[in-house]
Amino acid sequence: MIQANELINQASGGTLHRFIVDNYERGNDADDAAFVTLAVDLHNNGTLDLLGVLTAEALEEAKGFQFFTLQQFYCSAITRLEVEPKPLMVAVSALVTAGGDDGAAYQPNTAYRDWCAAQPDRPTLALALIEAGDADAKDYLSLTLEAGAKLDLRNYMECAIAFVRNAPELRMGALTALSRIESGTAIDLARKALASLGNWS
Repeated sequence: MIQANELINQASGGTLHRFIVDNYERGNDADDAAFVTLAVDLHNNGTLDLLGVLTAEALEEAKGFQFFTLQQFYCSAITRLEVEPKPLMVAVSALVTAGGDDGAAYQPNTAYRDWCAAQPDRPTLALALIEAGDADAKDYLSLTLEAGAKLDLRNYMECAIAFVRNAPELRMGALTALSRIESGTAIDLARKALASLGNWS
């Protein structure tokens, strides 16, 4: 069983990414779950910074199957992290970019969407960054709207439709979200969304 002091020491020494690669998916599912839970708890209480581990050097060092071990660890951890949207977006982008052309490279995006949908304030905070023109945030519009729609379908559909009509720089992300949101319980908004899709397809 991995102990807290091991993770703290590895993080302090800048080698936590190697420790994750060497120890995650090396035992049984219960061991892996306990590993993630311990790391998340240490992050959430401020003892270590899990996102800070994902430096360019660490991602360059973890290549091939090792990278996807690291990625899977983070996909399991992300949904439970207590963190602001901005650093999470930066970390998710780094993971996706490092994954290259592999089909599994985009899994961290799903983890971000699930994180965003876990608490009502998260999509609100993420949208505030996007609307303020934050360069790291704008690529997360569709995922944020999709997550928000799981919490408040009508509000986030209306928001997406407004972006399509009034924010050219965000139009594509909003259209992407509208094409993915399950809107069966808001038929009137679904019609508005279809009209938007038709106008800008």
